[in-house]
Amino acid sequence: MTRHSCTLAARFVREAVCPVLVLALMAGTRSVMAQPVAESEPNNAKPQANPRFGQFDGLVATGVTTGSSTSVAGTTSADYFRIQSPFRQRGLYRHRLVLSSPTAGLVGSIRGRSQMGGFADANSDVGVQTSIPLGAVSVFNQFYSQGNPGPDIYYRVTGTPATTGQYSVTLETLPIAPIRAGVFRANVPMTVSTVGEGPTADTEITNFTAIGNDDAGPDTQQSTLVFTPINGTSTIAISDFNLCNSSGSIGVGEGFRDGNVLDFIGTVVCSSTQSNVNMSFSMTDGTVTRRYSAVKPGPFDVVFVEFTVVDDPCYADFNSDGTLNPDDLADYISGFFGQPPNPAADFSGDGLIDPDDLADYIAAFFAGC
Repeated sequence: MTRHSCTLAARFVREAVCPVLVLALMAGTRSVMAQPVAESEPNNAKPQANPRFGQFDGLVATGVTTGSSTSVAGTTSADYFRIQSPFRQRGLYRHRLVLSSPTAGLVGSIRGRSQMGGFADANSDVGVQTSIPLGAVSVFNQFYSQGNPGPDIYYRVTGTPATTGQYSVTLETLPIAPIRAGVFRANVPMTVSTVGEGPTADTEITNFTAIGNDDAGPDTQQSTLVFTPINGTSTIAISDFNLCNSSGSIGVGEGFRDGNVLDFIGTVVCSSTQSNVNMSFSMTDGTVTRRYSAVKPGPFDVVFVEFTVVDDPCYADFNSDGTLNPDDLADYISGFFGQPPNPAADFSGDGLIDPDDLADYIAAFFAGC
């Protein structure tokens, strides 16, 4: 075979054969990984949970249960699954598990570990979130992740003597948009707090991997989280009790150390079914303090806040797009004169929006960054 013939053959393989093989492999992988798990006994406890690993939404599990036993396997026992959330480009995602059956009466729950004094019991099994109705014969749970890699949760299904039909568990994933809180200074203590900012609910502040804060002290149910972020973009989560990840409540100044936590790192879950809850908060790096209005809209929902920390922040970059330009001045003036004013217009961080803030911002803007 001549050199020219070899080149043509290689080109044919590269441009014609390889794409077909790749598509075939992808289809095969999808068909394998997307298959739902048919529950199999015994699966009435965490160590026996049926695993469902994969990167696709849709039907993830099926089964039948007419009871809630965790000691005797069989149809009358609880069904446990270890479910991996789908792989996604890094971001913020809400995952919803919808449990449906021909007859009402099934209950889904996201499982976790009990905690005492800030230390979780590795051998415990508690309900972190219990499903609520989504229709006549459907209920749902939800949790949050940052995408790739997809973290795991333990999920349990229990029934009643009437739930003799086959149930299905469907996973739905949606991207969510955070509040963008702007730029702060790196490598200095950052304080995020709901204390004195308007919320009356029992708030909590956390993130996906580290220690959060439930109560800022023994005399309040509001939250204050103090931490030192490094350069880059960080995300925090705010909601009402119980908001948890897998970390224990061992932070300095924590007023409540006994809330339930999750089994696996990388997931955030809120157990509260309350809606329209005030979650307004403040953030300060010691130089600038900003206030934000926020509302938890529905059951199990979480308010996420994204911010950037750099060595030399440009506080006048009001819209946090990384560029100081007339849009920032226009946005600030709009927020200052809005009815009601944008809480972020409190440029001095003294809790008041007054002409001093306008003067300070204009001075900072024209000073440049």
